[in-house]
Amino acid sequence: MQYEQTGVQGYWNVQVIDATKFQSNDSIEDWIRSFPLSQPTDHPWIVSAQFRRKNKIVDTGLAWLGLMVKGSAAVPTDVGVGTDATSPVAGDTALGTQVFVGDITQRLNLTAGVRIRFLLPTTAANGSSLVEAGIIGPSPDYRLLSRVTYSTIVKSTTVAVNYTWDLTFAEIP
Repeated sequence: MQYEQTGVQGYWNVQVIDATKFQSNDSIEDWIRSFPLSQPTDHPWIVSAQFRRKNKIVDTGLAWLGLMVKGSAAVPTDVGVGTDATSPVAGDTALGTQVFVGDITQRLNLTAGVRIRFLLPTTAANGSSLVEAGIIGPSPDYRLLSRVTYSTIVKSTTVAVNYTWDLTFAEIP
């Protein structure tokens, strides 16, 4: 009997939102949350930059996923962002230089995985040059599930950042 191997793939998308172009009675944060996770938040008039990257599921994250499937570990609860541009590697156990942690904003079950959204509001991490993000949690341990690095986002009160991760289980060829 031959067994198939399954792995976890992660893809990450970020949208940098220019708050100066936003015109609504709602806050940017409420406006972004109003979009279902099943639809992209694609508004070129307000999105000033967009990146898509393959996301690194780290060794501690793979072990954590195994414990979650077994029922002996809690699910991720937070996202961290930071300023260390060092490329992610399997042995990472934390973000390089974490500057902010916040609750996961939304989750959506996918056919073979989960989509996670985190909205970094205009009020958080201001003055930082953000280049890394990761799915972490739960408090107080903040175990790292995945990490990604990206082009610099200079965070200010006129910038909100919409992070989306797709984590899917797939057959390894």
